[in-house]
Amino acid sequence: MTRVKHIRLRKVYYGYYHSAYAHPVIRIGGKYLEGFGFAIGDRLEIHFAHEQIVINKIISIPISQKET
Repeated sequence: MTRVKHIRLRKVYYGYYHSAYAHPVIRIGGKYLEGFGFAIGDRLEIHFAHEQIVINKIISIPISQKET
C-alpha cells in the first residue's frame, strides 16, 4: 500500500468567477483524496472557523436536510 502524506501545503489563490473583483479560492484535488476515503460525487460538509476549515464526508443525509 502506498503511503499518503497527512499534511499537504496549499496556497490561497484568487478567482473572478462572474465578478469584476478578485476573491479567495482554495483548490483541493488529487488521487491522494481516495486514500482518505473521498470519491468523485461524494457529498461534503464544510465547517468554517477563524483560520480553520474542516471538511467531512457525509455518509447519509437526513431527509429533512436533502437538497431540492
